Formats: sequence, C-alpha cells, structure tokens
Amino acid sequence: MSFKIFIDCDGVILDTWKLIYSKYQEVYNTKELNDPKLVKVMEDLGWNKIINESEIINDSIKKIKKLSKRYDVTIVTKVVQEGEKEEKEVFFKKKGLDNVVFVNYVDRKTDHVLVKGNILIDDTVRNLDEWNEKGGIPIYFNRYMDNKDGYGNENTKYKMIDDIDKIYDTIELLERGK
Repeated sequence: MSFKIFIDCDGVILDTWKLIYSKYQEVYNTKELNDPKLVKVMEDLGWNKIINESEIINDSIKKIKKLSKRYDVTIVTKVVQEGEKEEKEVFFKKKGLDNVVFVNYVDRKTDHVLVKGNILIDDTVRNLDEWNEKGGIPIYFNRYMDNKDGYGNENTKYKMIDDIDKIYDTIELLERGK
C-alpha cells in the first residue's frame, strides 16, 4: 500500500505554543483563547524568537529524517501572519527538511494536499476531523497523552501518539492492509 505521511509543525515538531501561551497568559491573565489577542501576542514575540526559542519535541527532527528515508513525508503547517512562513522555512532548511507545505491559517490543510488514504499527525482535533471526513488517516499527537487539544476539543476517536516514532505501529497495519 502506498501512502504519504503529513506532519503538523506547531505542537508536534516544535513546542511553539508553550512560549506563545505563556506570554498570552502573562499579558491577558486568562486561559480562554481569543484569536485576535493570540495573533497580537505572536506579533509582539516575533516569529524568529518563537521558532528559535521553542523546544523540538521528542527529537522529532531526527525522527522525521529517519521516517523520510523510507516514506514520503511532508510537513504541513498553518501560518498565521507575515514572517512566520519565512522563519519556518529557514528553520526547516537549516535542519535539512525541505518538504514543507504552508497553509494560510483560515484555510484547511485538506484543501492543499492529497488527503485520501494518507496519514496526518496533528495535535488539533478539528484538523483531524477534516482529514477524516476527506478519507484520510488521522493520528492525534499529544506529547502528554492528554485527550484535550489546545483549543479544549476532546479526542475521543483517533489513535493517539506522543512520539513520532510511534507512527510505525500504524504504518505496519497499513502495509499489511488492515
């Protein structure tokens, strides 16, 4: 069976949300997310700082390179504002990862890549729901094995992994046709 693997960036490869959310709580003193305020925090921090000060989750860059030797792997990431795409491009190029698709924040990932029969590893349930609706194979990523994503949506139906290496179990099942 031939399939592609798409991997989200923020919250799966890079823990950008830790820095952004921490600053958001500091500025607005609330846990409730408001998109315009969130965008303002990102703008104030700047994407160079966000990208370069964010932790690489579970050595994911190395694991993606290993996965890419055997499978067709693409990073698919939404971009919220000017400068984010450029900073992510520089970051991934420095890390030796060139297969990246950038999606405008208001668009759906499913409108920019081939979904049917392909895997998406993402930390946002809404993205996985859209992927599932289009015939893709959604995998929920949460490094803390928490069923709630950053937006408070609960994962009740998708396989959960906390490390990119755990995708091999799913791949094995797909290759055996199950």
